Amino acid sequence: MDIDIVSVFPEYFDVLDLSLLGKAKSKGLISVHAHNLRDWTHDVHQSVDDTPVGGGAGMVMKPAVWAECLDELLGLPVDAPAQKTALPDRPILIFPNPSAPLFTQQDATELSHAQHLVFGCGRYEGYDARIPAYYRERGVDVRAYSLGGDVPILFDAFYSASKAALEMLAREAYSELKPYGIKVTALLPGGTSTGFTYKRKVYSDDDNKTYAQSVNKAVAALAEMEQSGMSPAEVAEDIYGLILSDKPPVVKASGIKNSAYRIISHVLPEKVTLYFNDRAFRQ
Repeated sequence: MDIDIVSVFPEYFDVLDLSLLGKAKSKGLISVHAHNLRDWTHDVHQSVDDTPVGGGAGMVMKPAVWAECLDELLGLPVDAPAQKTALPDRPILIFPNPSAPLFTQQDATELSHAQHLVFGCGRYEGYDARIPAYYRERGVDVRAYSLGGDVPILFDAFYSASKAALEMLAREAYSELKPYGIKVTALLPGGTSTGFTYKRKVYSDDDNKTYAQSVNKAVAALAEMEQSGMSPAEVAEDIYGLILSDKPPVVKASGIKNSAYRIISHVLPEKVTLYFNDRAFRQ
């Protein structure tokens, strides 16, 4: 079996020389080659990304660069018309995609009988959707899999971790800047009515049922928290008050709910606090 991996970070796959896969390579059972997509660029900066067609946020990977790369790896005639081509080893082109069907053991068993696998690794907002469509038209077996589509979306964990990091940074900055008379305060507001959550994309069940349900549940919980949260004006008042204060605290929890939760979290056992926090977030 021949395996080609296309990425802008081919060195990342050096670990494939280790363990069982490395032994299989040394015995000639498989060959694995990691390719740098930038090798098929022609500009000075070796650009592989561009803004989405029709506008929008983020960057997507250029179809022209991918076309040159994949035509070569798949053995397709260069500059040939977009028509189905007879491919002797029937390669399978695979694009990892978080919204695609989950990769299963059954898929792994099926792919183990293939002669040639080509993996296209995207980044940022992914790859231009015309890339897989183009190669399907040319007779290539194109597939998309998710390696972690059933993993719940850890919105609450990300939120708590970022808040803890901010508090730690504030305390460290305070200790270092105090000798110079510089005040440092971290304001930790609770849920705030900004309307941000309502604008977040909600996935349809067609993307990946379990993934979509996890995202939609988390977004709904955040939207409810936001709807009943503080107004931006209240947060602004807290910030203004801290600026005018002669001796502001290093960390200040803003809002009654947030302040009460911080007090309770220092009184009740950790397991009890986490239980109620989880219930509040998921119900």
